[in-house]
Amino acid sequence: MDDAVDQFRAAVDSFVDKAERLDPDVLEEEPAPGEWSVKEIAAHTAEIFTYWARQLEHLSQRPGTAFGRTVDDPARALFVETHKHTVIDDLIRRVRVGEAEAVTAVRFFDTDQWQGTTGIHPVRGEMTIEAIFRAFLLEHAEDHLKQLDETVKAVS
Repeated sequence: MDDAVDQFRAAVDSFVDKAERLDPDVLEEEPAPGEWSVKEIAAHTAEIFTYWARQLEHLSQRPGTAFGRTVDDPARALFVETHKHTVIDDLIRRVRVGEAEAVTAVRFFDTDQWQGTTGIHPVRGEMTIEAIFRAFLLEHAEDHLKQLDETVKAVS
């Protein structure tokens, strides 16, 4: 668990470091029509960390139950839409809050629960806490770090 949490935190640190150093003029530029700007990526990142932290908390109280959502969940897109013009410092603060919530939520589980506690995702089916953390937090953080790099390259 510690390695996965460390990797997650490293990806978040890198995301935040890069976002904080960007020229304000590129923050709202779309790299191509319909693709997310830096601020939209940051808004989505802030929303997903908190969302998935709460899903882990749900499973800590109700192991084996349904959790999660799919990409077509309207709340996911609504948060990005309503925060795409938010000041980048506020978005970064939300990213950090979500990061802390996720780490706190996953630390509730001991080593046996990390690999033994499960929940039922609507698309992926039964998943362990480890698989949930890796797929929806760690890999998501790494994917959006890569997306940030690609977006900055495209708009610079």
